[in-house]
Amino acid sequence: MMAAVLTATSLLLTASTFPATAATANRALTSSAASTSAAVGGTAVGSDTAGDATVVTTGHTLSYNEGAQGYCTWWAIDQFHADTDLYPNFFDPANNGNAEYWTTDAAYNGWTVTGTPRADSIAVFLPGVNGAESDGHVAWVTAVSGPHITITEMNGPAGWNVVDTRTITPAPSVTYILAP
Repeated sequence: MMAAVLTATSLLLTASTFPATAATANRALTSSAASTSAAVGGTAVGSDTAGDATVVTTGHTLSYNEGAQGYCTWWAIDQFHADTDLYPNFFDPANNGNAEYWTTDAAYNGWTVTGTPRADSIAVFLPGVNGAESDGHVAWVTAVSGPHITITEMNGPAGWNVVDTRTITPAPSVTYILAP
């Protein structure tokens, strides 16, 4: 049973929707152009960049960075930890930890995922989107200005194990994992 509730302003994904593909989750999120909140984990309330109230959930955590040093996944988790003092659990062993699965895995593990950019969040890029490689890409969002986001990333255009900063216009399929 797929338990998804779509309203004009939000999409609620519960754990029973897992495992959906990253492409399916991203399409659903961008079609709602709002926020997703998994039905697990603690809850805090914030507001998104458009000023709408967004429920921000704190999902499952770990005691370490589960990303691989030198890759975008490690950097994104490192920045998330620096901002929140939490190591989020975004991986599912069935999905081998690739960035392309983080939208689905983060929602499944209780983290808030939205289609609206926000500073201090993780941007998730599907393969081929905004220059992402075949396994997708993740980056830390440092600023949002109109249609542009500024990201810091590792293993991006600057090369493996190199951190760079760039400002881009994200594709509509880019999703954001919100820090509590």
